[in-house]
Amino acid sequence: MNKTSKSITSVLMIGIIAVIGFFLIKNFVSKENDETKNTQTEWDKNNMREIEPEDKLLVEIKQETKLHLSYFISEFKKSSKSDFFAKVKLTENEKTEHIWVEILKLDNDKSIGLLGNEPKYFKNMKYLDTLTFDINQSEDLMIMENDSIVFGGFLQAALKK
Repeated sequence: MNKTSKSITSVLMIGIIAVIGFFLIKNFVSKENDETKNTQTEWDKNNMREIEPEDKLLVEIKQETKLHLSYFISEFKKSSKSDFFAKVKLTENEKTEHIWVEILKLDNDKSIGLLGNEPKYFKNMKYLDTLTFDINQSEDLMIMENDSIVFGGFLQAALKK
């Protein structure tokens, strides 16, 4: 084997090793990105509760929310100094979360708001993402002024009892 043949063989070996390395790294990175990462803050983790969908208290709160929805909507339409929130149910890949949304616009099933916290399960959503939702499907409502709840927060109030 002459010097040129040895050089070509060495270059080919380096190339083959580089290609194999590239595929191994790409495969590892792809698998890592496919997993749902929990990017919640400590506040998010400390302020979440696991409640079964059939929980009697939760069912009662949903009914109370429906009773107060028309008042909530009328207050939204006339107030500019308050912050309005609705708790909505989100489902993705068989995972469900109930998340507060700060309302920007109310229009039945085309209401628009900002995600109020970092989701636990959803990798395609993050805190303050814009979301379209149906206000009629809200599970809880809340009106806040100066960092104080002035209306709603029915589940939170019931859990404190």
